[in-house]
Amino acid sequence: MRRNCIRLNPIEHDTLARLYVEKRIATDRYMHRPDELRELAEAFNGLTGREDPAEDILHYIQTKRRRAGKFPKLNGSHIRLPVVLGRLVDEEHKEDLKRLYTELGHGPERFVHHHDLAVLLERRFFEETGTRQRAYVLATAMMELRKQGELPKLDEKNRGFDDFDQAEEAAG
Repeated sequence: MRRNCIRLNPIEHDTLARLYVEKRIATDRYMHRPDELRELAEAFNGLTGREDPAEDILHYIQTKRRRAGKFPKLNGSHIRLPVVLGRLVDEEHKEDLKRLYTELGHGPERFVHHHDLAVLLERRFFEETGTRQRAYVLATAMMELRKQGELPKLDEKNRGFDDFDQAEEAAG
């Protein structure tokens, strides 16, 4: 089941964009910083009168950021928040995660935003390692491995999001 992108009117979109730039936290860092994500969502919902879950707001930002010019970039002004891969996945399981990434053939974002894929990733990781870990954490670890150049490129159809057009329509 694919997560649908929330629909924002232009004023709501601009409000979220301003909050994002103010916070100066890169979208991928929200993946493993739930307190900051919750604060962003509470501020946005408070200002707009909406009641969107934090995960849906993050999904909207990520989807819009994938489209050039549809959401602001921080252009290096973001707060440097390091991710220690070892805190996400034990070093001994890093190769298992890399293998699952290749075998399952989906970008990390899909594991966060598609429930069925999240369940599959969690189950397969447990089968391989005997360790239970949430898909959210595993996807964040995959993103870090990808940034470090340790993951191969996937074919275009499985790389990431697939609802850009819906998000684009929603924001006008």
